[in-house]
Amino acid sequence: MNEEFKSLQELYDRVKPALYSKLKEVRRLGFNMINEVDIWNYNVENNWKKRENLLLHEIISDILNTNNYDINDFSLKYGVGAKDYSSIARAKDLKPVDLALEKLSDRAKEMSHRISFS
Repeated sequence: MNEEFKSLQELYDRVKPALYSKLKEVRRLGFNMINEVDIWNYNVENNWKKRENLLLHEIISDILNTNNYDINDFSLKYGVGAKDYSSIARAKDLKPVDLALEKLSDRAKEMSHRISFS
């Protein structure tokens, strides 16, 4: 079955249960400052930026298997709570998800139109 998403927001909403599951895992380990958007952004920048034609199960697997310490390091440096992200969000009056989607590379933005699902 092939499924296409009309927007990254639709893709984000589809994988949100996996993001939430990963969030519960990192919070149980004491990484309380991490949020769903940090997990999403980490994967966009480190796992999906240079890959094409990702399958839904690959995206979910990447989310669930991302190293918790790597997410924490990324969150501390670039997270929604970090100074550079929050100032951008305030200046543009964006919600965290909107900001995360805006910061995606052009290749990642195209991902929602090129992903095939089986």
